[in-house]
Amino acid sequence: MLPRCRKHGLSTLTYMTLEQGLLTGKVTMDTVFEEGDFRSNAAWNPWYLASNRPQVLAMLEGWKRSICEEHRCSLAQLALAWTLAQDGITHVLAGARRPGQIADTAAAADIELAPETLAAMEADLKALGTPEEE
Repeated sequence: MLPRCRKHGLSTLTYMTLEQGLLTGKVTMDTVFEEGDFRSNAAWNPWYLASNRPQVLAMLEGWKRSICEEHRCSLAQLALAWTLAQDGITHVLAGARRPGQIADTAAAADIELAPETLAAMEADLKALGTPEEE
């Protein structure tokens, strides 16, 4: 979809960029979602399944130790900065539950990721492969 939008000069808006907390580091192996929370629905996003979460958490831990330390940013800011750096993305929607999250989110726009960093992150994402289904 992004190549078509770029070709025709159309704006794009990402939605659920932080995957409802999964890419912020706040979801752990101990996280249990309440009944009715759509994150407990494997059909919505199988990466939330306990069998798939370790791979995602390991990738995020690697990013935290390297990229986040280098840029002095949070995982949430890194995920937003990576999204903003994608060719064709013109707007990133990120919600906030507390006022402090707004400033934290806005700071992601100041993070400039080198092409090598973007390529490494892309390789990490591809290495995740396809999540197991229930």
